[in-house]
Amino acid sequence: MVVPRALHVVRRRFCRQVARAAWTFRAYGGAASAAAYPSVRADAGQAAAAPSPKASLPESHEINMRISECRTHAALYSLLLQLRKDGVPMTGVNVATALFMMARKPPTELLEMHRWLLDVLRKRVTDLTVRELPNVLWALPRLTRNRKDAFDKALLADLAAHCSNHLRSLADPAFNSIILGFAHLGERSEVFWTSAAREIALRSLLAPPQSLANMFWCLGAVAPLSEAVQKEALPGLTSRLLAIAEDLNGTDVGSCMWAAGQILLSHRPLVAALIERAMDLRNDLDDRAIVRVVTAAERLNVLFHDPIYGVLAKVAAARVPKMSWANMIELGTVISPVPYCHEWHNAFLARLQTDLRYLKPHDFVAAVAFLAESTRPPGLLDQIVWHAMTHMDSFDPLQVASLVASMNTMSYADSKFYNKAAKHLNEKDAWRTLPIKDLAETAVALVKRHASNINIRSNVCKALYESTDKIANLHDLVIVMHGLNAFGLSRDDDVIVSIVRRVQDLTMSVDDYPVDIMFFIQEVARIRFGDDGDQEKKKIMALMADSVLRILPSLSGADVAMVAASYCTASIVDLKLFAEIHRKLSVVGALDFQLDDEIGTLLYTMGDLGQLKMNEVAVLTPERLMKMDPEVLSAVTLFGLEATMSPLSKPYPTSILDVIAKRLTAMHDGSESTDDVADDTRWRFCHAAIIWRYLVDHHPMPESVDKLTKRWLSQLVPLSQRPEPSKFAQQVSRELNRLGHVNSLEQWIPELCVHADLVITGTRVVVEVDGPHHYYSVVGSSKPRLRMSTIARHKLLRAAGYRVLVVPHSKWVELGNADARRQWLGAALKALPRHDSSSTSGE
Repeated sequence: MVVPRALHVVRRRFCRQVARAAWTFRAYGGAASAAAYPSVRADAGQAAAAPSPKASLPESHEINMRISECRTHAALYSLLLQLRKDGVPMTGVNVATALFMMARKPPTELLEMHRWLLDVLRKRVTDLTVRELPNVLWALPRLTRNRKDAFDKALLADLAAHCSNHLRSLADPAFNSIILGFAHLGERSEVFWTSAAREIALRSLLAPPQSLANMFWCLGAVAPLSEAVQKEALPGLTSRLLAIAEDLNGTDVGSCMWAAGQILLSHRPLVAALIERAMDLRNDLDDRAIVRVVTAAERLNVLFHDPIYGVLAKVAAARVPKMSWANMIELGTVISPVPYCHEWHNAFLARLQTDLRYLKPHDFVAAVAFLAESTRPPGLLDQIVWHAMTHMDSFDPLQVASLVASMNTMSYADSKFYNKAAKHLNEKDAWRTLPIKDLAETAVALVKRHASNINIRSNVCKALYESTDKIANLHDLVIVMHGLNAFGLSRDDDVIVSIVRRVQDLTMSVDDYPVDIMFFIQEVARIRFGDDGDQEKKKIMALMADSVLRILPSLSGADVAMVAASYCTASIVDLKLFAEIHRKLSVVGALDFQLDDEIGTLLYTMGDLGQLKMNEVAVLTPERLMKMDPEVLSAVTLFGLEATMSPLSKPYPTSILDVIAKRLTAMHDGSESTDDVADDTRWRFCHAAIIWRYLVDHHPMPESVDKLTKRWLSQLVPLSQRPEPSKFAQQVSRELNRLGHVNSLEQWIPELCVHADLVITGTRVVVEVDGPHHYYSVVGSSKPRLRMSTIARHKLLRAAGYRVLVVPHSKWVELGNADARRQWLGAALKALPRHDSSSTSGE
């Protein structure tokens, strides 16, 4: 029998009305009576006339209809405000509907209502059914975008637990909507994702390509993955994606590549299949998909010679005129270093020159930061500076700080830009609002470009000081110390105590960060606490020595040299630390020196602190010395000879002196070019030759070396510039003048290639003023010791026939007043022997 078409229509209407009535009773509590809804006559298939539903609907249903009927944001805001004011009870379904309506296009005035709705939702989470859950999870990410404080984690945890109980009953679109919502919100509930992993494993067997791509994207959004997700969801999902890779569209390929990059997928066949699919769809990929594919390929260590970069760069180059700046900059950070992507880079620079004046502030700042790390045409830098200075008021403090750092990286030297940026930050009192890293980088740039006055320096230093108590790790403390060193740390006891306290707090948690330990020690060594703060500096270095000892076995030769140089700069010797360095030097191959200057730095440091043993210079093999750069060779020669000045040291090995003499003879004969030898290198060679001539008895200096250094010395005399005398030397000079001993400061002595601190006019009396930096301290000992370079200087002056009076800084401080100092100077000068060949009592 043929069923009339009209009967089919009646049946479909009947089924729809039954389903609608059942949903209404389930969703709104089942409180509505049958009379409130149209009755259904199965025999006739027609709906009888019914009264208006609004007359007898339950309150929650009526509220839902009123919310749904709001056509404008103003009407929705007015309704929600009235409901809140009247204290009308809201069900979870009402809240879900309101959130959905708000999220469709969230205006600013409605954002203040979402907190109230979330407070209601927190109490009615269990009211939500499989119909409302996808809507809520769709709405929340849109309403709370860039507002991480919009709701607490407790609500998300409750929603995750509630959703995990309903995942099996959800259709594929609803399931995808829910996991996408949690992925966007960054919720990593183990309960939810464990249940979701089981569902993904089951649904991936039959799900269409778009659903598979959405599931895979969700896993990337919640990376790193839990063990349950890795074991249950990932194997089946990747296998299914590999099977249907040819059916993915361009957007899905981009999503899958992005997720693979986020979770660092090790499934190489799937990555290769996705890249191949992206190559096939290159003209159909949207801009975001291109960026995702390229960045993921770089993150997954796909080599730059892979054709994916060149092909997609060519496609992107054609789209540059219409591509968003965010996509261009993100793409450029990956493909700009690729050798064969010049076409894209040129197109990017051409658009930047054309559209520079139209860029929004955040796009402009991001473009300048990108250019700081890539090549740029000559005229573009001036355009950038002009635009930045013209629109400075439109940038927020963080953007101004980024511009300053980028321009400094590009070596832009005009101080007008930096002065205006500093003034802008100073007027807004924005220093304290900047993150630690940006604050320190800005401080360094302003100092380097001479764009800081007293007021700016004061405000920046105050902001850096205040940040010490907020520092949570040693890395950030290193950044602050670097900024303080750039601006010059004042002798503020509170700052010193604050830094020491932070070091004490952080010392127990720094063992996993050897690089931070080394750089922190370097910054502490550079900082100037003043005379009263030296003890605090020693305290910090002593605290860090234990941490250095723990990481020393894993350090390279360059790292050990860096640590030793820092302790040398701080004039501190920790015997336990240097004993471990001695042990590493004694083991062949324990320290891997990649560069010669690493060896020179380490041995010079140890020699100057009196810690070098002559058997440790065995690392200076003849083969290495013959290939060594002249600059490093001069330092090695000088420090080696100075290190032998200690009474406990053995003579410098003759084998090394022979190789050095061979190199210098080659320079004298012209067989080794000296055109590229710098003046300071020649000075070190000359100074070393003078020490060799006067103080080395066991191995006479060859005549060729003597002739070469004398020739260089004659050239260096007119180039020698008188250094600025220290305040300590000026004080001693004034007291000598009052005693009637006319003197000259920083007197050049050509035959010795040195500047003497003070020379009494008309005599061969030299007064050496040894400040605190001429001494070093040993941890655990209160007696300071002279550096080897200072001892060598004193011995050299005496060997040349000068009468030397040494004025130690500690003695000068001990004498206290001018009268006592003059009396001591007079007595010391009278006590000098006519032919000085030994140390004075002052030393």
